[in-house]
Amino acid sequence: MDAPSASVTAAAAEIRWRRPRIRKVRLHKLLYYVQGYHLAWQGEPAFPDDIEAWESGPVVASLWHAENCRGQGRSATRPRRAQLATGSFSW
Repeated sequence: MDAPSASVTAAAAEIRWRRPRIRKVRLHKLLYYVQGYHLAWQGEPAFPDDIEAWESGPVVASLWHAENCRGQGRSATRPRRAQLATGSFSW
């Protein structure tokens, strides 16, 4: 898994500064909206990291893993991930 880019980390830090008690799921949904808004208005992504469709909603996987899997196996804290192309779920 790639490390999160500086810009997604900066965007997450800005959101957390404005909303100190924000939950992880809400943070990732807001990052999804940041990306969409930036694409619509600027014509380019706000950050290069991929956003994945997970059962809990959109997730910037590189940021999720960097913050939740320090020293653990990736699957230790990873929620179910939706596979949009096949319509199936991985458990």
